[in-house]
Amino acid sequence: MKTYLMGAGLILTCASAFAQNYEKNNLPCIAEVCLGDGLSELAGINWERARYAMMMGGKPSYADAAKISPRDMQNLRQSFPGVSQPAANYLQVQSFDKKALDALKKVTAACREQELEGRFTSASGNPTTVKIALLPDKGDVKIQRWTVIGISRNFPEVKSDTQQVEARKQLDERYGRFSVNRGIQKGVNAMYSVNEDPYKSGKYGFNLSMSPDIKDQERYRQHPACGGGKPVSIE
Repeated sequence: MKTYLMGAGLILTCASAFAQNYEKNNLPCIAEVCLGDGLSELAGINWERARYAMMMGGKPSYADAAKISPRDMQNLRQSFPGVSQPAANYLQVQSFDKKALDALKKVTAACREQELEGRFTSASGNPTTVKIALLPDKGDVKIQRWTVIGISRNFPEVKSDTQQVEARKQLDERYGRFSVNRGIQKGVNAMYSVNEDPYKSGKYGFNLSMSPDIKDQERYRQHPACGGGKPVSIE
């Protein structure tokens, strides 16, 4: 089996090898992490310091330096009952890093889905964003787990049309069976798409995401900490 190194930092090999090496539990992966992973699988990644996605006055605003007002804390506890600092800092800025992981382990209940983003750069220099959220267990609404629900990666070195074609070929061979172009597929709970907006220079890349489960909205509401287990009286 031949292997070819490309200028975009990708590796082209046969499609069957991609399917074996870049899937876990029937969900797609990158080299560092897979959709469906939990917090423990994130510990070995060199995460950037957690911050707001948008710059404030041209400067980053970091989670571990954030100040949360009593009102903001009250609002956070409506979504995450009983949450305290330092976990609240990361939930407030909707971002995580390595320091956040231990704090987030103590957050075990959410009344709605809220994504947190973590960022790192791959060994090939490709900026990568990972999204996590507390997801309800399908069989027991009292159990929720932090889960990787999204992965995005950009390829700054992909600039020409030829490079885009080369990168797209590799991506389709690796993740093609999860393509959004295939629509809803029975037994396939993830989606793959490519960013090819010509107006976003340096933003060529791809996205992997968990397929949403519309029943999760009701499962969040049924969690005892969110009031879902209280008896109802019509008197």
